[in-house]
Formats: sequence, C-alpha cells, structure tokens
Amino acid sequence: MNIYSLGFIKHYAERVIANLHKRFFNDHLYYFLCIFDPHKMPQDKNALNNYGKENLLNLVWFYGQKRRINDKEYALINEEEIKKE
Repeated sequence: MNIYSLGFIKHYAERVIANLHKRFFNDHLYYFLCIFDPHKMPQDKNALNNYGKENLLNLVWFYGQKRRINDKEYALINEEEIKKE
C-alpha cells in the first residue's frame, strides 16, 4: 500500500466519522453506539456478561419511542419485545 492510499483511507475514515456525528446529533446516542466497537470490548470473558447492557437499554429506549413521519406515528422497534429477548 502506498502513501497516497493511506491518505485516502484516512480522509475517508474521517469523513465517515464526521457524517456519523452529523447523523447522530445527540451526543448520548452516539456514545451508546460505542458498544459495537470491537476495540472497546473487555478482554475478560466474565466482563462480557454485562458489557454494554446499559447502553443497549438506552438504544432500545431511544429507538422504541414513537415518531411521527408522513402523518403516521410509529416506533422503529418494539421496546417490550426486545426486552423479552
């Protein structure tokens, strides 16, 4: 890989991150998504049992809230069904 390719990859990654910040304008929501970053996962197998549980519950709450789109109100996910799983 040459230096130009690395520069392109770096620029592309920076743009992706900037767009994620724009899309997830709620800083807390953006933080809650960090549970999907494999680099943040604990190395200890026992710690994995509760890893990201609070963040996941916050995401479920956020996406389970009803929203009005095109004069229809609905939630993206069913909060109660997800909690059962």
